Amino acid sequence: MATDPIHPPRSAFAPLLQESVQLSESVGRLQSALHQQMRMLDRLERRYTPTTPYCSIAADRMRALKQAGHF
Repeated sequence: MATDPIHPPRSAFAPLLQESVQLSESVGRLQSALHQQMRMLDRLERRYTPTTPYCSIAADRMRALKQAGHF
């Protein structure tokens, strides 16, 4: 029996659905890792004075991310 190209069987979407779930889980893990890094930067920002050049750059980046609505 020939398959209908306009209405493929549901099983045709199973691999795409599985890949979508895996990508979603990967995004979740990456987002979690990013949030953990941002919390660490926040702790460093509070621990060290903003006059330290590297810490100041990190603090600026964190503020920019917060202003952009990432946190």
